[in-house]
Amino acid sequence: MTAGFRAEPVHSFPDRIGLVDPFRILAPTHIDPQASLPFSPALRSRFTEIWIPNYSNEELDLLVRQELSIESVADAADVMAATAFLRQVRQILEPQFPLSSRDLANLWHFLRKFRRATKAPFGASLILGVRFLFLDRLDASTRSFVISRLNEPDARESKAYWSILSPSFELLHLMPTPEQILRPFSVAAGAFKLNFLDLPLDALVPCSSWDRLSEIASTGDLQPTPTAVLNIARVIISCLGGLHPLFEGAPGLGKTFTVSYLSKLFGIPLLRINLSGDTTKEQLFGRFEPRIQGSFRTFEWVDGSVSSALKLGKWILIDEINVAPPEVMEELTLLLSQCAPGKSRTFPVRRSQETTQVPASTVLFSPLTPHPIDGR
Repeated sequence: MTAGFRAEPVHSFPDRIGLVDPFRILAPTHIDPQASLPFSPALRSRFTEIWIPNYSNEELDLLVRQELSIESVADAADVMAATAFLRQVRQILEPQFPLSSRDLANLWHFLRKFRRATKAPFGASLILGVRFLFLDRLDASTRSFVISRLNEPDARESKAYWSILSPSFELLHLMPTPEQILRPFSVAAGAFKLNFLDLPLDALVPCSSWDRLSEIASTGDLQPTPTAVLNIARVIISCLGGLHPLFEGAPGLGKTFTVSYLSKLFGIPLLRINLSGDTTKEQLFGRFEPRIQGSFRTFEWVDGSVSSALKLGKWILIDEINVAPPEVMEELTLLLSQCAPGKSRTFPVRRSQETTQVPASTVLFSPLTPHPIDGR
């Protein structure tokens, strides 16, 4: 959307700022057709609206082929299989759960990071990405329907992706066994791994820590349930794939606990923040405080809790993010955008005019109880 202003002579309004003719306001926005407008009709009428349609299926196929060919993420046969498979997934999910270009961008980023960290085959990596990034958002019955459609026996031979992805297809619906529930982790054959999905965790945990891991993982802190193991897998998949997850679910499912448990297990320091309507961006990102030096009064910059955690490479757990004030959300949005795929991972602290390099070890987690369960 764009809006132009007519520049008035400055002498006509001595208390106003004269606007240079090229001045424009550009306002990219996403409007959910089922939600109320985020601004008033009066403000909206003063903009010239330019609607940008979604990508066509042909364009999305082209994006898949282009992105998976970068950095040799996949060879030619894998790219063809992934293009056909993701097209099938999109067709089944639409129109109730359409996949956006942002969803696919997260998948590409995940595949690059995950394969580099685990050396997993392309087919298994793609299946895990689709499961935890796309299908996890569905309810159990819808998820089962999608998987059954992808696995229809009569259509297998005609599917271009089946021969490459079939060895890993069970990962779409695999559940932890009773043994894997009681003992989620193990140290064997010189590797520390998550028994469910058989995932090596060398990229997350230094080998010098392996000796103590089995002992810690066997303590009674973790409730031995399939949901607990799946939550562990979700956190680990996010970390190995370089993602910053927003965990959505009803209270009591272990969203916050799982992150805290794994940070302790892996020896990664954790900052936990409970946001409220009274939280200020100064508390999180820093402020100037007065100091007395001799006979002079000066101001010294003091980092906030998030700024300090970034410099130390901590995991950051942000609870109740849906009640944060707008100015806090603005800073968190900037931080997440700077850590997005393809970005520099540098965070500008605007008030101090400093730039903080966000370490690769830093992951932002946000457990969220969806509306209307929490009433907000």
